[in-house]
Amino acid sequence: MRPNDINLCRAIGSTKKFVKVFFDSHFSPVNTIDSGFYKKQKKTFFKKKFERLVKVESIKNIINKNKNNKFFDFINIDAEGMDFKILSKINLKSLKTSMVAIETHHFDGKKTKDYLKIINFLKKYKFKLIKKFGPTSLFVKNY
Repeated sequence: MRPNDINLCRAIGSTKKFVKVFFDSHFSPVNTIDSGFYKKQKKTFFKKKFERLVKVESIKNIINKNKNNKFFDFINIDAEGMDFKILSKINLKSLKTSMVAIETHHFDGKKTKDYLKIINFLKKYKFKLIKKFGPTSLFVKNY
């Protein structure tokens, strides 16, 4: 891994509150705030399950609170269908982002409803798709 990274686990929304996050492991793609999803999948995943309360914040607030880090090199968005809505509120140029991981597919392999919006938004910032793993696609800045 990248030992100098600062990893922020945040729930993004417009209402300030705390939500319970169900973790399979720290970087698992099945980590969720959706208790229904957790209940359906707990026999397949979540072998080392743990829970944590996470504060809900706006993406703007998260970015502003962490601007002293100078740039956000890697952004990973896993927002259960709200991925594009969150991505579209981020100015990737001003954050000097070089990699974005975002859910573009469902677990069955079908594209999400916002697949083309995500692709086109990232193309606008000169990102190209380099790898798809499970429901997540990894995009890298094409300099």
